[in-house]
Amino acid sequence: MLRVETISVSIFCPYQRAYDFLANPKNLFSWANVLGGKAHPVSPLEWVAEEAAFTDQPVTIRFTPRNSHGVLDVSASIDDQQVFWAPVRAFRNGEGTELTMGLVQRDGQSDESFRSEIEWTRADLLTVKALLETD
Repeated sequence: MLRVETISVSIFCPYQRAYDFLANPKNLFSWANVLGGKAHPVSPLEWVAEEAAFTDQPVTIRFTPRNSHGVLDVSASIDDQQVFWAPVRAFRNGEGTELTMGLVQRDGQSDESFRSEIEWTRADLLTVKALLETD
């Protein structure tokens, strides 16, 4: 089995407002620093990021359709080869929202690279928290 790390952040923002922000694909590019800021939709649930920190090729990002379960899974591929997938969940936590993302260490990914990905993801989730708590 592969190593899995779950990162969680508590956001002092009503669940529905947080979910609406997170479920809108264009908003991912305002907080996921690894993807840069330049992206365009190919379809409502598929976008192409022209820049990414881990490649010099365009990256196709696929999003989960809106749903009543808080599922916000996202995957990334380059030339139809999946390079990243993360289970993402938002759920009510009192009057706020809990946001979790699971990271799976890929086959062949070094521990150092995985630790870096964990820290990068933690920083991204803190960016989401800041964006939603200041609106």
